[in-house]
Amino acid sequence: MSETEFETRLRDLIIEARDRNAPVYGAYSIRSPDPNRQDYDVLITEVANAGDHHSFGDISE
Repeated sequence: MSETEFETRLRDLIIEARDRNAPVYGAYSIRSPDPNRQDYDVLITEVANAGDHHSFGDISE
């Protein structure tokens, strides 16, 4: 998977979660059952739109 595809899929997932009123922000631990695979922590936070003072970042389609 390319970095661009990863970013696109992540963006789509966040938009879908937001549109379904699921909590989007928070910290998530991604653990692999395979001890030879990398584990990850993912942190999602709200950001202000550029030139705007709203508390939620622009992830509109």
